[in-house]
Formats: sequence, structure tokens, C-alpha cells
Amino acid sequence: ATAFPYLTGDKNAVLSGFTNNLGNGDFENLFQLPTSRPIDWAYTGDARVISKLGEINSYGNRMAFISTGIGSQPSSNISGTQGSTLTQSFRNSSNSTISFNYNFISEEPMEYVGSRYDDKFEVQILGSANNILYSEILESVNKSTWHSITGIDFDGGDSTVFHTKWKTVTIDISPYQNQIIKIRFLVFDVGDSAYDSAAVIDNIVVS
Repeated sequence: ATAFPYLTGDKNAVLSGFTNNLGNGDFENLFQLPTSRPIDWAYTGDARVISKLGEINSYGNRMAFISTGIGSQPSSNISGTQGSTLTQSFRNSSNSTISFNYNFISEEPMEYVGSRYDDKFEVQILGSANNILYSEILESVNKSTWHSITGIDFDGGDSTVFHTKWKTVTIDISPYQNQIIKIRFLVFDVGDSAYDSAAVIDNIVVS
């Protein structure tokens, strides 16, 4: 007679790919070198971990980097011509907030401020069915306050680069306690794909 195993499991177990609370929010952990992809994070397009970008230093040893440059992709998640995303799903057991630091960098200022070439940096909180619970455009070429910076030269556009400097954001996630949620960062071109924009992200903490 043929025997078949009977498998049982914990009814409260979390699906593989989810963590209890957010993991590797400081981006210090990598898969085995030479890869630069962060553990616990999914990505599309040009997403990696770096230690420094021109004059911009990480808070620890590493920070996340996503860009509209080489390797970025068109996607239904991105409301522009092309871009990149960085995403993590986790069980929000009893946390009330998620906070992070970011710096948005672009070649488009100052030539294209006020034009249709309006690259953006966005953050989203999604539910387990990928429904958007929260969304905010944190920066855009037309609305951000720009500061010149040296030592950065993306592959596209020109040699003049500007950044917003490091900023801190805190999002209320208390309505989503005891739920599996997802945080997603998006950076994308609007209007063209010639001039690149990017964001660096660090210090993501749930509390």
C-alpha cells in the first residue's frame, strides 16, 4: 500500500517571507558578498546597499539606495515612466509608528524645477492583499527644497546634482496592529528617463 505523510502545523504561523516586526531596518546585514542586496528586503529595479554616496554618509555602516538609473524598470506600482522599489512585509504585532531617515537626490534641479519632468520619492503602507493603506509623496523635483552637492555623477543627465539633505519621517501604523503589513519605498521618473533621481534610506524603526 502507498503511504502518505500527514503534515500538521501551527495555525498561528506566519507565512515564509514575513518577519515578526521589521527586520534589518538599518541595512547592516547583507547576503554573502559580493552581492549588495539587503537581507529581509525585496526589490525591483536598481536597489542596493551602499556605505556612502558622494558627501552623503550612512548613519551606521550601510544604507539603502534606490534609483531611476541603470536597471530601473517600468512597473504598475510606479506612477511614472520607470523606477525602483524596496519592500518588506512584516507582522505589526503591537507597534504604533514606523520611522525612517531619507535623502532624495536628483540631477533634474535646477533646470527642470516647475516643468513636467517631476521625479518623485514615495512611501506606501500596504495590507496583506497589497491594498494601499497609506501613501505619501515625500519629495518631488518641483516641490522639494534643494541643496547642491558634489561627488555624485549619475550615468544619465548632467554633472550637477542636488539633494534634500537627511530628513526623518514618522508614520502612524497603530490602526494596523496584529496585521501583516508592508512598507514600500518607490523612486520614479516622471516625464522622461534621461535625468536620474535616487533616494537613500536608513534607520527604519518600528515602535
